[in-house]
This record gives sequence, structure tokens and C-alpha cells, in this order.
Amino acid sequence: RYFNSINADSNLSSVSMIETWMNDSKDHVDCVLVLGGRRISCHKVILVSRCEVLKRRLLLEPGAGPLEILISDVRYKTMKKIIEFIY
Repeated sequence: RYFNSINADSNLSSVSMIETWMNDSKDHVDCVLVLGGRRISCHKVILVSRCEVLKRRLLLEPGAGPLEILISDVRYKTMKKIIEFIY
């Protein structure tokens, strides 16, 4: 619904559209990346389909409920940019 409502002349960047969609679709989040106490809410299906590293990590930690993955070797800002790219 967010992408359909934005016309070609809009000043919104694709990153801001993605952030809006990610923030407004928390009901469907099934994965949370935890980096230094900060959290990035995600969707497993998107991560698995677009990132081999996260796909392997998610396959090691299957679960029925929302999954939290602790990531200690990547800075929050860096992972936020990666997730924006993936989405």
C-alpha cells in the first residue's frame, strides 16, 4: 500500500519508503537482529531470499515464534544499511 500511494514525482527516497514500510508492518515481523542492545525488526523470508550469510544463520536457528539473532561482529549502522539494501 505504501509503494502504490507514492507517485513518480514524490521526494521520498526508496530508503525512506522502505523504512516506513518496515516500521508500519511490525505485525508481520518474525525476526529481530540485535546489535549492541539495538534492534532491527525484519522478515525472515526477505532475509533468506536475499542474503546467504543471514540465510545460513537463520537455518541454524529455526523457530516458530519471532526469532532474535545476536550479532556482535557488525556495527548497528552497518547492519542497518545492509538491511535497507536487502529490502
